[in-house]
Amino acid sequence: MALEFNDVVVPDTTTMEVVDQANPGEPTGCFISGHTIGSDGWKKAQRRVFGAPKPTRVMMNKKQNHIEIPPVEAKDELRALAYALTDIRGLTIGGKPFEYSEDAAVDLFAMSGFREIVQQWRDHLEADRDFTREQSSDAASGPDVSLG
Repeated sequence: MALEFNDVVVPDTTTMEVVDQANPGEPTGCFISGHTIGSDGWKKAQRRVFGAPKPTRVMMNKKQNHIEIPPVEAKDELRALAYALTDIRGLTIGGKPFEYSEDAAVDLFAMSGFREIVQQWRDHLEADRDFTREQSSDAASGPDVSLG
């Protein structure tokens, strides 16, 4: 059995259908697409909001040891999540179709009524990341894995 290349390549983007909490299992027709955690698009969105990664400072002396990690503001995290999006389809606001743009996505993610959907998106990204980690560790530790 040969390992298919597409089975080990982590996708750069992902799409999820929004779940209506009042009617679980019913299709909503609203889809959110964006960059996966760790992809180049994700890193670009993170840099846009937080700047280049800064080294963590570790302070050690005889009296006190502590690590300085700059706090992440919730609004900055929401902006970074919104910048990592590539599309939102099937959403209407006030009877009008939502037209995706980065600025519109940032505004949408900042709306308190949209928080449940933002959490669904976070959960989807985490599940994707956990799934690809599990797949890559299974492939790496499996006894008969070959690329031929």
